[in-house]
Amino acid sequence: MVVTHEQPENPNKKRKTVKIPDACRDLSVGWADPFKMLRNKHANFVLGTPSKAPPS
Repeated sequence: MVVTHEQPENPNKKRKTVKIPDACRDLSVGWADPFKMLRNKHANFVLGTPSKAPPS
């Protein structure tokens, strides 16, 4: 799976460059934007004070 902020190009628009999602589609490779990938992976970010490390 490729993760990118790029979005597929409108197929009716003349292209000067190839967008990553379009290349992925043509090569049958999955792609997602970062937020979709994090949702699919059930990412969980916890904010708070770090726990104290045990004395060494």
